[in-house]
Amino acid sequence: MSDPSERSLDDAEIETRGSMRGSSIATEIRGRRRVPTWLLLVGLGIAGAAIPIVAHYAIFPDLSWNRDEAVYTWQVALLRDGHLTGIDLGFPDFFRPWLSAAHDGKLFSQYPLGWPLLLLASDVAFGTLAGALAIGGALSVLGTYYLTRELTRDQNLSLVAALVMLVSPILAIQGGALLSYLPTLGIGLFFAVGALSGVRLGSPLRLVGAGFALGWVFMTRPFDAVLWSIVVLGYAILTHRGAWRRLALSMTWLTVGFVPLLMATLGYNALVTGNPMDFPIALKDPLDSIGFGEHRIMPAFDLQYFGPVRAVKSTVRTLFFLPIFLAGTYAGIVAAAAALWCRRRDRTSLLLSGLIVIFPLGYFFFWGIDVSAANSTLSGPIYYVPLFAPLSILIAMTIVTTWRWRRSSGIGLVAVLVVATLPFLIDRVIVNHRLSVAQAPWRDANAAVDDRALVFVPGTYLGLPNPFAMNSSQLDDRALYAVDRGSKNLELMSRMPERTPYVQRPSLAPDELTPVTNPKRLLVEVEKITVVRGRRIVLHVRITNPQNKPIVRSYLRVGRSGALGLPPANTAEKTVATDAARGDVFETDWVLAIADDGNQEADAWLADWMDEVTVGVAYGDAGSELEARPAVRETFGIRVQDGELELLEPPIRQRAFEVGGAIQWRERLEIRGLQVVPRPLADSS
Repeated sequence: MSDPSERSLDDAEIETRGSMRGSSIATEIRGRRRVPTWLLLVGLGIAGAAIPIVAHYAIFPDLSWNRDEAVYTWQVALLRDGHLTGIDLGFPDFFRPWLSAAHDGKLFSQYPLGWPLLLLASDVAFGTLAGALAIGGALSVLGTYYLTRELTRDQNLSLVAALVMLVSPILAIQGGALLSYLPTLGIGLFFAVGALSGVRLGSPLRLVGAGFALGWVFMTRPFDAVLWSIVVLGYAILTHRGAWRRLALSMTWLTVGFVPLLMATLGYNALVTGNPMDFPIALKDPLDSIGFGEHRIMPAFDLQYFGPVRAVKSTVRTLFFLPIFLAGTYAGIVAAAAALWCRRRDRTSLLLSGLIVIFPLGYFFFWGIDVSAANSTLSGPIYYVPLFAPLSILIAMTIVTTWRWRRSSGIGLVAVLVVATLPFLIDRVIVNHRLSVAQAPWRDANAAVDDRALVFVPGTYLGLPNPFAMNSSQLDDRALYAVDRGSKNLELMSRMPERTPYVQRPSLAPDELTPVTNPKRLLVEVEKITVVRGRRIVLHVRITNPQNKPIVRSYLRVGRSGALGLPPANTAEKTVATDAARGDVFETDWVLAIADDGNQEADAWLADWMDEVTVGVAYGDAGSELEARPAVRETFGIRVQDGELELLEPPIRQRAFEVGGAIQWRERLEIRGLQVVPRPLADSS
C-alpha cells in the first residue's frame, strides 16, 4: 500500500465525490435492502456475457455479412488440427482463403493468434465458438465499471456506466459476430485498469497483469495495442510526474507481463512468414498498409487511391453513424459532451477524451477506414469500438449528476435515452438478422454434396462470397472447396481423379452480393461438372425469341475479350432471323477446332492460350441488323490438351443489363431464350 501522502489531489477529490450526499440510481434500484456490489457485478457480468451469445444465435444464425468471420473459423480449424498454417498442394490460386497469405507452399491467416486462441479454447471447452463471445461482452461491461471506479472512486457511477455499456446496441451487433473488435475493447479496458491502479498502489501483480492484457491486445490487434498504450501510459506518466522511481518500477513490472506475449507474437511471425518482424498481413499484400497512396486488400483486387480527402470523408461518415450503436444514440452524444464540458478541468477527463480521440486519429491514416466506412451503418464503426467505453462513462456521469440534482429530471433523461435507443437497436437487429439469413443458401449448397467431392465455388478467394466454403489444414476434407477458375479447373480435376467435381452457381452477380439493408433473394445451385472432349466440338444453339424483335443474331467469341497481354478474342457473328416474332424458335451450330488442325472445317479456331468460349444472342429492330443489342449469353471453360479440345459444363449463364448507357453482364441460374448443347463432332477425314 502506498503512502497516502503520495496520492494525487485527484484521488482525494474523487473519493470525496464518491461519498456525496444523496442516493444514486443504483442505490434506488437496490431499495432499502442494499444488494451487495459483488452480486450486482456478477449480474452485470452474466448479462454482458449472455447478450453476445444470444445475439450470435438469434441475430447471426448464418454468420454476419463480414467475411472476416470465415477467416477466423478457418484459422481455428488450423489450430484444432495442430497446425499454424495450411498447405496449398501447389495450387494456391485454388485453395487460398480470403485475407490469407500464400507463401512457400503454405497458407496462413493475416491475423495474429490472440482471438483465434480464445475461439479455440471455447470450441474445446464448450463445443462451440460462441463461448468466446461471452468474454468480449463480460470484459467490456465489467471493464467499463472498473475503469470508472478507478477514475472516480464512485461506486454508483461505476455501476451506471457499466449499465450504459450493457444496453448499447454495439454489444449485441458486434458482440454476436465472431470478430475481435469487442473482445479487444474488453481486454484493453482491463489493461487500463491494471496499469492505472498498479501505478497508484505500487502493485507488481496488477502491473504484470496489465502488461499481460496489453500483450494480448498486441497478439490480437497490434495497432490497437499501440494506441491503448499511448493514452493509458501517457496519462499515468502525467498523473504521477515527478514520482520517477515509482513510474520506472511500474513500467518494469508492466514490461514483465507484456514481453512473453510480445515474444509469442514474434515467434508466430517467424514460424509462418520466416521473419519475426514480418507480420502475416504484410505478406498477404504489402499494399494493405498504413499511409496515403495506392492500396488494396488482396492481390486479385484493383488498386485504390487513399488520400487525405478520402480519409476525412471516411472519418466523418464513421463518426456520424457511430451514435446509432451507442446507448441514447445522438442524445447520448449530447449527454457525453455535456459531461466532458462540465469536467473539462478534471484531470481524469484527459484519459476519457484521449481514448475518444486516439482511435479516430490513428485510423485516419489507415486506408481500411475508407473500406469500413461504407458499411458503418450496418454493424457499427469497427475500428472505433474502443470509443464506446469512455462515451458510456461520460453518459453515466450526466445521468448520475442530473439524478442527484433533481430525481425527476434524472428519470426524464433516462427516459429520453431509452426512447432514443430502441428504434435504432430494433432496426439494426432486424437488418443484421436479414443479412445473416440471406446467406443460408450458401450453407445449404455445401450440404447438398454428400460424396467425396471437389467443389468449385465462385469468387477469387475461398470464403468470399461463400463464407462456409473453407478447408482443413491438410486439404483432406470429404468435400474439398476450390475457387472456380474456369478452364484451369481441368488441371486440378486431373490431379484429383478420385473426387467427383461439382460447381456452385449463384443466382446473383458479385455486385449484387455486397451487404445492403435489403438483400436480394439468393439461390445457389450445385451442378456436377462434365467434360466434353474431341478434336472438334459443335455448340448446338437453340434460341427462343422472348420479345417482338425481328432481328435475331447469334455470336461466338473464343478467348477473353480485352484480357491483359493476350491477343484479341476471336469473334464470329451470324444472323439467324430477320423477321422473327415472339416465341419463334431458331437453331444453329457453331463448330470449334484446334488452331493447327487445318484439315478440319470450323467457325472458330482455338489456340493454346484461349481458355473460354462464349455463345450469345442479340436482338434488333428491322433495318438495324448490325446494331442488335446483346441479351443473354453462356460461357464455357475450354482448353487444348493432348491434341483435343476439352470443354467444361455447365456454363456460366448471364443476362445483359443497361447501366448508365453501357451493357453490364450479371450471372443468373437461368436465362430465357438461349440453350447451348456442346457435343464432340466426328472427324470428316
